[in-house]
Amino acid sequence: MASPRRVLQTVLLTVAVALVPTLAVSAANAVGTGSPVIVTPADGESYYSHEVPDLVVDFGNAPYGSYDWSVTDADSNQVLHSGTFDYDAADPDQNDLADLTDLGLGGYTATITSDGGTVTSSFGTFELGPPPVECQIEVAAVRVVGPTTAVYPRFHGCEGQTETWAVRHRVGNGTLTFGTFKVVNGKSAGPWRFKDSWPTGVYAIRSREMYGYNTSTVVRLVSRISLTAGTKVGGHFRISGDVTRYVPSADGFRGWANRPVAISYKNCAAGCAWRFLGTDHTDSTGHFSSTVTSSQARYYRATVGSTTSVWGRTSAPVKR
Repeated sequence: MASPRRVLQTVLLTVAVALVPTLAVSAANAVGTGSPVIVTPADGESYYSHEVPDLVVDFGNAPYGSYDWSVTDADSNQVLHSGTFDYDAADPDQNDLADLTDLGLGGYTATITSDGGTVTSSFGTFELGPPPVECQIEVAAVRVVGPTTAVYPRFHGCEGQTETWAVRHRVGNGTLTFGTFKVVNGKSAGPWRFKDSWPTGVYAIRSREMYGYNTSTVVRLVSRISLTAGTKVGGHFRISGDVTRYVPSADGFRGWANRPVAISYKNCAAGCAWRFLGTDHTDSTGHFSSTVTSSQARYYRATVGSTTSVWGRTSAPVKR
């Protein structure tokens, strides 16, 4: 039989355990070190003014309690919306705190912190811009044939509007601006003038408006190709030509050396497909020449392909 002292110890221990309260909480809430997180508007994001989302905060990793929140103008620090939210076990993790559709254009900061500042504050910055406009710019591929090439844009839906686009190109690790396009009261302010000392390649055309229309164009030097066919003797004849390209340092066209030239043919003037015949190569002066054998009359053409800096070209057809 247990001694009276041991029985008393057991009863006291049982009573002590029964007096300890229990609370069903998540691990994060039990620790109480989490912070509320602003879900929308997302930090660093830009929105159209008519599509700004509500202020939504995720309290899933934050302890229960009262939280102060506010939305302020990023420039003046004026408080435009504010309030207090009491977070407890009855609330979902994510809570919609405010409708922000009355905010105007500009930058804003959303902040939330616990009452008394015992929990690290969470904040995010966002911008509101005007809805996208219909004014669009179209720029065709640019073919450089001289020291200065005038590039004329086409505008769509720009009636009565004024807007500027910067023409940019990546150089090394940075991006440089090489002029602008501009529409004034719906009319073009003139061409962009490309100088042959500038780099070739892709140029980004970026609107200076927050939500303006952006596009791009490709700039390359022009090439030329000629093709002639000699007299046919016994079904054999010579086919030859010259390939040149514009050279900025010479301000003119020079022979394009060591370039492959594709020769193709077809059996009728119209209504039949071109077929590949063979490949020739230009010499150091840009000249090429090959012997062709054919017993029937056909049409021939020569093509030099494009590179990253020079546009390719196809000759006019010749008949033999």
